Amino acid sequence: ALGLYLCPSISFAEGVDGYTKLLLHNDSTAFTDSSLSSHSVTNSGAQLDTVNKKFGTGSANFPGSSYLSIQDSNDWTFGSGDFTIDTWVKANTGTGAKHIASQHASSSNVSDLQWNASSGILNMRWVTGGVNRGWYHTAGGLWMGRGGGWYHIAFVRQSSNAYIFVNGESLPLTVINAFGNIGDIAAPYVIGTDYNGGSPLEHWNGWIDEVRISKGVARWTSDFTPPTSPYSAGVIPEPSSMLLLGIGGLAMAAFKRKKRSL
Repeated sequence: ALGLYLCPSISFAEGVDGYTKLLLHNDSTAFTDSSLSSHSVTNSGAQLDTVNKKFGTGSANFPGSSYLSIQDSNDWTFGSGDFTIDTWVKANTGTGAKHIASQHASSSNVSDLQWNASSGILNMRWVTGGVNRGWYHTAGGLWMGRGGGWYHIAFVRQSSNAYIFVNGESLPLTVINAFGNIGDIAAPYVIGTDYNGGSPLEHWNGWIDEVRISKGVARWTSDFTPPTSPYSAGVIPEPSSMLLLGIGGLAMAAFKRKKRSL
């Protein structure tokens, strides 16, 4: 018997696809969102640094209380679905909490992606409706983040599982509260500080490059090799697929990846 079978879609870690909801290459002073969502980015004091960069022609430097902000969107209302937030960071010396990203409407509706420069702890937390919807952190001292280098950081949810990766290595996590349904936080999504409409707090002291938010997919669930180039400016249409050809009870698999639009 001859048959053709189309398997479920397969996601990829590189490029721009339908899961990519924010992508900041940070290569110009406009700090443009290169995702299909094309969010408008407001710059509050962040600087383009063409010397300290991971990829491309520049990175975002965050001196003082500077930050980038994007208006609230359903793109980062994750619900109970999978997601991945990943970026490259380089820290100056300092102590205490430093925010890579945050969304802060009130103490009852807030999210944090945070590094503590004193303890080395990486932290991810979501609170909506006054209820903790997911709070995890690494053990102290596993990644101190100092020394002047660039580090790839990824925060991942896959079903009820949480992962924090540094340079592709999954770090052991302490669970404060397990993942739940992450509702809307009615506040801008902010890169480089914790901002609740008043004074910016616990700002990132250093550089951030290649920021990506992916909704609906866990890009990584085991150790991986960090990206070696910026995420493609081209588009990988969804879905990619596996085509199976069955002949006389035998199955032959052909991987079918749709052509990128560059």
